[in-house]
Amino acid sequence: MLRLYVGKIDGEVRRHIDERWEGRSTVTVMPLMKRLTFDIITSLLFGLERGPVRDALAGDFERVIDLWSVVSRERSGQRARGDHAWRSDQHDEVAKGKGDGEALLTWEDLGKMKFTWRVAQETLRVVPPVFDNFRTAIQDVEFGGYTIPKGWQVFWTAGVTHMDAAIFPEPHKFDPSRFENNQSSSAPPCSFVAFGGGPRICVGMEFARIETLVTMHHLLRRFRWRLCCKEDTFARDPMPTPLHGLPIEIEHRTYY
Repeated sequence: MLRLYVGKIDGEVRRHIDERWEGRSTVTVMPLMKRLTFDIITSLLFGLERGPVRDALAGDFERVIDLWSVVSRERSGQRARGDHAWRSDQHDEVAKGKGDGEALLTWEDLGKMKFTWRVAQETLRVVPPVFDNFRTAIQDVEFGGYTIPKGWQVFWTAGVTHMDAAIFPEPHKFDPSRFENNQSSSAPPCSFVAFGGGPRICVGMEFARIETLVTMHHLLRRFRWRLCCKEDTFARDPMPTPLHGLPIEIEHRTYY
């Protein structure tokens, strides 16, 4: 069903970049991405187009997110990562295939952005959005020589598999090629759990994929960027959040 809304998401992303990125030399990414996600959701789910009502609700949205995040704030010593080579050639080819620069992206166009999605997956492997959670055993389970009784709470953490060298060789190395076949060929089921797994997998996974690909398509086509603060750390509150909002310097690509 979401494939029918790729064009609408594309329109929202284009307007967002025109209004909030164009003509600027620096931007702070985190609040901009929050606002973009809010705009897309309110448009798709509620049919609420741009205007004063949406703007008023955006403030409430930010306050709810901030209130939720205060519940579990955990500092992390990891540093925001930059300087990885992004490939824009794939996106240039997609744009050339559109002919008219005003033509909106389609579901088929997203299927050509394989490298970009592999980069996103590898980012989520290294820094998973949800680090841990609890599940209730619905029956007695034998695991590693131990019995987990029915009804017990089981605590799982993404890092156990995401950083397991037996599943993802050289786990601390940023390597998007791990996902060339959708997932590392040696990885057992549910070892990559950025969106969960099984019947409880995140229902918003496909929406996240579409928004990520459409947004990165336009950013890679229109800008080059670099981090303003290479020492910028992030906190888990509970999602991984850049402490300074991820400020970047942007440079317009002259041949866009």
